Amino acid sequence: MLSPEALLETELGNALGVSLKVSIAYAPVDPSSLSAGEEARRQALEGSPKLGAWMRGRRALKCLLGRLGEADDSAAIEFPNARVSLTHSGDAAVAVAAKLSNLRGIGVDLELGRGPGAASERLFLSENERRAIAKLGPSARLRLWTVKEALYKANLGNSETWFTHYRVDDPRCAAGAAFVGRGGGRLEMRYASFELMRGYLTVAICP
Repeated sequence: MLSPEALLETELGNALGVSLKVSIAYAPVDPSSLSAGEEARRQALEGSPKLGAWMRGRRALKCLLGRLGEADDSAAIEFPNARVSLTHSGDAAVAVAAKLSNLRGIGVDLELGRGPGAASERLFLSENERRAIAKLGPSARLRLWTVKEALYKANLGNSETWFTHYRVDDPRCAAGAAFVGRGGGRLEMRYASFELMRGYLTVAICP
C-alpha cells in the first residue's frame, strides 16, 4: 500500500513548494457514479485490458475533484493538463492536482515492479544519467524512469519531445530541479520522488 494521501501531500508540498492534493485508488469506481461522458468512455473500453486501470483511475480522479470541492465529473479532463495528472501501475491509480491553477504543468508517475532493463537506458537517460546509474544500481534506474515520465507529463508541449530531452540537475537526488531543452528553448521544472515497497512514485511540476 502507498503512504496515506495526507502524508504524501505534506511531503510534496515541502519538496516542490506548491500545495497539492493526492488521491489513491485500489478499487474501481462505482459504475452508477459515472457521468454520461464517463459512461460513454467506459462503454468504449468494454472488453479492453485497459478498462480495469481506467476504472481505478476514474475513482482516483473523482475522489480528487471532490476533495478540491469541485464537481466530480472527470469527462472533460484531458492530458497533459496544467493542473491535474493521473498514473496507473499494478492495482493502484494515483491522481494529483494543484489546488490553484498557477502551474504551467503537472505530472505524476507510479511504477511498481522491476521497471525498464539496462538495455533500454539509452531510450530515456542522458549519458551523464547513465553514468550515475552505473554507480547507483537498478533501483536508481527505476526512479529515474518515473522522473522522466512525470516530467514528460508535466510539459503541455510534450508531443514534440522525447524522454532524453528531459534532464535532471543531479541524477543522484530524489528531488530537485530539472529542465526540458529542445530547439534552443529551455523549460525549467521540478520533481520529487518517493521510494515505495515495490517501486517509486514521482510528481513533477512546471512552475
